[in-house]
Amino acid sequence: MRGGREWIRPSSDNVPLPTANPSARNLWRDELTHAEANVRTPTAGFHPDFDNGRIPYTSPVGHFAPNGYGLYDMDGNVAEAVYSEGDPSIEFDKLHAGGLFRSAFTNRSANWHSGVGGSIDFNHPANRPYGETVSFSIGIRFALPGFASPLVPPAISSRNFATANIGQSFSYQITAYNHPDSFNATGLPAGLTVDTRTGLITGVPTQTGSRVFKVYANNESGSGSMKVRLNIAPAHMPIVPAGIVRLHAEPNLPGTARPIHRVANLDDFAIDKYEVTNDRMVEVLQWAFDNGKIFLNTTNYYLMNSEGSPQWLYYMFAQDQRIRFDGTTFTMKAAQTSGYPCSEVTWYGAVAFCNFLTEMEGSGRTPCYDLNTWTCDWTATGYRLPTEAEWEKAARGGLVGARFPWGDTITHSNANYRSREIETYDLSPTRDYHPDFLGGRSPRTSPVGYFPPNGYGLYDMAGNAAEWVWDRYTVIPEGSEAGTLFNPTGPQTGDGRVIKGGHWRSYDYQVRASSRAFLRPERLGFHNGFRTVLPSVPSE
Repeated sequence: MRGGREWIRPSSDNVPLPTANPSARNLWRDELTHAEANVRTPTAGFHPDFDNGRIPYTSPVGHFAPNGYGLYDMDGNVAEAVYSEGDPSIEFDKLHAGGLFRSAFTNRSANWHSGVGGSIDFNHPANRPYGETVSFSIGIRFALPGFASPLVPPAISSRNFATANIGQSFSYQITAYNHPDSFNATGLPAGLTVDTRTGLITGVPTQTGSRVFKVYANNESGSGSMKVRLNIAPAHMPIVPAGIVRLHAEPNLPGTARPIHRVANLDDFAIDKYEVTNDRMVEVLQWAFDNGKIFLNTTNYYLMNSEGSPQWLYYMFAQDQRIRFDGTTFTMKAAQTSGYPCSEVTWYGAVAFCNFLTEMEGSGRTPCYDLNTWTCDWTATGYRLPTEAEWEKAARGGLVGARFPWGDTITHSNANYRSREIETYDLSPTRDYHPDFLGGRSPRTSPVGYFPPNGYGLYDMAGNAAEWVWDRYTVIPEGSEAGTLFNPTGPQTGDGRVIKGGHWRSYDYQVRASSRAFLRPERLGFHNGFRTVLPSVPSE
């Protein structure tokens, strides 16, 4: 029913609904005539067109001109019951501004036998019947609160991309403007269903890959639709939630404070929980060789890409690298291989690996990199290297401004690094190289997952193997930069690339979440590795 606050006096000022204006007696002016409403006037009495001697003297709805909102009989004909509970001792406008409600119900407007002033007689007891009261002069009209007028088809407002993990619960809320009353979706990935009443899509995805489905919001005027791309990542790639990361932020401790240089706002993405292992590298290299993607340069013993602009990818001659190649088959050496991070890989090698893995798995994903220009297509859905901002957000594990992925101090129980006494935040009881990995020859890496994960379930974000990221390296000046960067991808020029996280030979200050190093993309070492991400990519 019509709420009391929806009653207004129409005016040229287009006062928005709902408001109450009890200062004017009627909807047009302080006095009414029979030309404007079916009311009883002091001089003419009942309306002559409807005084037929039989009560009620009501008139057909719509007989008189409408008000400024196109509403008829807002004065006269029948008074209208409204839901607002009223206290006769409180004026109408004060009551609806927060007065205490009692059990009496309000009715509004003059009726066919009311005096002309009846439309503002808010406090008269007869105008506040209890809910069980009936009368030949009281009627109702209905309202649908909040609906746009005229009603138009819904417009989808939820985002058109999302990321999920196979085998884990997922939810996506369809939202829309213009008052949808039902929802549906077509082409949902296996394991997902939509609640047509609420628009909530839930379930557990059963297949990995990039999938596009279509969502709809409906009302009586029509439907709005939108395509949504869902990138379903393997279970070993936790999802880092969308949000802000304060890059290079550190705690304000004596001698160690550094300014916040940049603030980045990132979409969610999935990232490897472990650094890429020798096992995974052997699998992908074998696929790439079998499919003509790589060849061995027998002059310098580098693996190189066959397609695009050839670059050094992986050095096969180094005694420290843990993978063998006999001309046809890739295998691992006996020690420190299975379950250990891959090293001796260049930035080009890490980039090519991402493309090879995308093509090897299929799953509807598209490769991110052009190996002719070594540029990235940020609309592609395949594996790629994290940006520096993505890597640092992932490394921090949800912590804000902490020095390390787990907090502000470090010991050998946290990471594989070189401990020393210089920094007050290095509290390790054992010093120099990690004592658990001193045996044998380099690299003195540790098995992935040996140390506890951070808040996002990611391992070795400090130490073990340093990790290539996408960004070109540039020196960031001291001091904060104004504004927020959205999904930054780094500078467009520069000779070197950024490497993050430090490694087993790095000192405490080099394995901080904010730490960054320069390395040319063709260089490698027995301490450099990487991990991959799967991005959230909007649908077309």
